[in-house]
Amino acid sequence: MENIIFASFGMKLGQAVVAFLCMRLAMWLVNHALGFDMSDWLEKANDQAVSDFHGRVYLGVCIMFGLILS
Repeated sequence: MENIIFASFGMKLGQAVVAFLCMRLAMWLVNHALGFDMSDWLEKANDQAVSDFHGRVYLGVCIMFGLILS
């Protein structure tokens, strides 16, 4: 019985990792297509904008992992 639980958890965790990598790839492709340089923006942006960006990205990733693992 434990084998099934561990296998199920492993597959869900694998799906979450693949979804995270696809999300990062999609963000990179959109930024590249628009000609937007994220590292340049992060250097020039004020602290409030950078913290807002990181907070929203991490919140989105946490929600995505929660939906996949539930």
